[in-house]
Parts: sequence; C-alpha cells; structure tokens
Amino acid sequence: MSAKHPPVTCHVLDTSVGKPAANIQCTLSRFLKSADGSPSSSCFEVARASTNEDGRVAAWEMRQKGVAGKLVLEEGFTYKIRFETWEHFKGETFFPYVEVVFTVKEINRHYHIPLLLSPYAYSTYRGS
Repeated sequence: MSAKHPPVTCHVLDTSVGKPAANIQCTLSRFLKSADGSPSSSCFEVARASTNEDGRVAAWEMRQKGVAGKLVLEEGFTYKIRFETWEHFKGETFFPYVEVVFTVKEINRHYHIPLLLSPYAYSTYRGS
C-alpha cells in the first residue's frame, strides 16, 4: 500500500459519455459484526468524499469523532462505498445511488473500487 494514497480509493467513469464522473458524492461506511462474525445489516459512516475532475477520490474526510485525519481500515470487517448518482445524471437514471460492499481481508493491502457507470447499468471490480 502506498503511503501517499488512502487504504481505499475509488474511480468513477461515466461510460455513457466516455469520461470521468466528477462531483459524485461518496460515503464510506463500516458494517458491525453479527454474533457469528458475519457482517450485520447495521453500519456506520466512516468518511465522505467527492470525486475530482478525473473521477477519483483524492482524499477522504473523516466522520468519526476522535479520529484525526487518517483513514484506517480494520481487518475482517465489511465496508461499503455509496455513490450518489442521482445528481450526476440529473435524475435521469434507474439507479439513484450505487452501493459497493467489500470485505477487508488484509489491512496492509490497498483496496481500489472502480465504478463503471451509465444511467441504466453499472459494473465494478477489484482494482489494483
């Protein structure tokens, strides 16, 4: 994991126009664990960001009290990034938001979440 990048990054590309999707609001949340260790349906917000002109999140704004600036992921926990797509498409979309859920298996790895987006479809994969 690079010291200059946060442990999780994302990149949003609007495939309907072949360009990066700027100004998409992104929220990173962490799920609580159930008694058996699986992710519960409850989660809390960890950080927020907006995509830049290149469609990338350059830095996360921390939302947890008492956490000073640096984003830290916890091994074995499940997270989600919620991408607010409604405004980007001016309401002309089937998906008002997209949520991508992933589990952190190793804290020393970088997690990159690309989102390929159009008004009526989206795709994602484990980036590098």
